[in-house]
Amino acid sequence: MEKAKILIVEDEIVIAREVENSLQTLGYEVTSIVDTGEKAIKKAESDKPDLILMDIRIKGEMDGIETAKIIRNRFEIPVIFSTAYLDEGRIDRAKITMPFGYVLKPIQERDLKVTIEMALYVAKADIERRRAEEKLKESDSQRRAWLENSPDCTKIVDLDFNLQYMSSAGVEGLKIPDITQYYGKRYPFDFYPESFKKPMSENLAKARETGEIITQEADVVDVDGNVIWFHSTIVPVSNSGQIEYLMVVSIDVTERKQTEEALRKSHEELEEKVAERTEELQHEIDERRQIEEGLLIARKDAESANQSKSEFLANISHELRNPMHQILSYSKYGIDKIDKPKEKLLHYFNQSRKAAERMMVLLNCIR
Repeated sequence: MEKAKILIVEDEIVIAREVENSLQTLGYEVTSIVDTGEKAIKKAESDKPDLILMDIRIKGEMDGIETAKIIRNRFEIPVIFSTAYLDEGRIDRAKITMPFGYVLKPIQERDLKVTIEMALYVAKADIERRRAEEKLKESDSQRRAWLENSPDCTKIVDLDFNLQYMSSAGVEGLKIPDITQYYGKRYPFDFYPESFKKPMSENLAKARETGEIITQEADVVDVDGNVIWFHSTIVPVSNSGQIEYLMVVSIDVTERKQTEEALRKSHEELEEKVAERTEELQHEIDERRQIEEGLLIARKDAESANQSKSEFLANISHELRNPMHQILSYSKYGIDKIDKPKEKLLHYFNQSRKAAERMMVLLNCIR
């Protein structure tokens, strides 16, 4: 184990050597022995001791109390005062330097051991505490820097839902000129629409009571009356099992909502156009069906008319064909039986036959 290093500030050399022997016997390392405040400050900087054993009454312009104050402020090295006696004035002055203990002369080895060990323990605990505080400050600074530079609107509310903090993104998004006027006021604010206030208030209460992370999506209105949509996540922040505050992280989803609304309207318009076109097509189909039905009826009527015509022509042909055959037959018979001198009568029979033959040709065409 590494020995603790101790600087002795004592202007009486005999006492200083006795203290040095005692410290070495107790297992400590003595870095130096000095007799003035000026020398003590220089050695504190060069030796970097773990502790300084400081006589209150020493040589030089500075006494031990003033020297301890400078060392404490400059190097943060713990100091134990040694003195033959303490009066109220010196005690009050010594308190200001925040000493880590006192030993009275003549110094007893046992008292010295206890006082040094307590001082070293407290000093170590103090260093660790300060380091933890520095880390916490650094962490808090980093966290605040992240929050301030994050594009998300981050809010911190206490357990009564009073606003304690809002990030720059939220302030800019809501166009609030001075957010500090809302600190300490209940969240959500009065100018928010009821569609946002009601679910947010309910979800804040639920998160506080259950410790669960709650999400919601609703619209708010900025100071100019513009509608902004936020997806919000409510996170209970706990310490040692106890909820200390609630963090509300809201992401601006206005563009997404506007896109969804545009798509919804486009879908509705498309459905309307499809319905209108479907109706038009149905009307066209109905008209075409009516035309087709009309054509079918006309076709049937035409076929019926053609059949009737055919039947009529067939009947006419039949009725004309029989007497025509008789005319042809008689005219042929007459021609065959008439003597040559009767040429005029023969001419008439020939003409009747030719007319009858032409008639037969026509009748044959309409079969």
